[in-house]
Amino acid sequence: AAAPLPQVPRRVLGKTGRQVPILLMGGNMAFDERFDPRIAECLRFGVNYFDVADCYIGGRSETGLGSFIGKSGRRADLWVTTKSDDHSPAGLERVLARSLERLKTDHVDLYFLHALKDPRTLDDPATARAAEKLKQEGKIRFFGFSCHHGTVAELLTKAAGLSWIDAIMFRYNFREYGNLELNRAMDACHQANVGLIAMKT
Repeated sequence: AAAPLPQVPRRVLGKTGRQVPILLMGGNMAFDERFDPRIAECLRFGVNYFDVADCYIGGRSETGLGSFIGKSGRRADLWVTTKSDDHSPAGLERVLARSLERLKTDHVDLYFLHALKDPRTLDDPATARAAEKLKQEGKIRFFGFSCHHGTVAELLTKAAGLSWIDAIMFRYNFREYGNLELNRAMDACHQANVGLIAMKT
């Protein structure tokens, strides 16, 4: 018998309480809608976290992953994150409805405000209510945001005090190792059990 394939290690992602692989499959690419072997190969090695967005490749990252989900019947084996670049409460719901249709699923595991810049967005109680409403409806399991710009530390610090933020994907690499403000913000999120996902590594 063939030896079992090595599996990417897993770790609990903050408040979600779920074990996810420490490496994920970024979806800012056009997946082949007939059958994309990259998705299947990821699953063979334990990488079941797929990160897509409504705005990636004109929506083709979502439709490609959705095609795989529809044909394989393996939705239960996947952790799917998608994102909305419309940050208004109504926009979050509208974009998610389109994303669910493209992904051929009734829910996503994690839903992000995409490329958040302004920390004041997190002060709007209507945004928190929209996130909670989508959770209660079963359309999302968890909620957070992604951030790339110069306000990353400020956003993380603010999120550490918000009960409705479950996880954050943020720009982080070796150039940031000596950034004390960012380190303190990461520590605050860790203490608050907000899941942290590094991108642009």
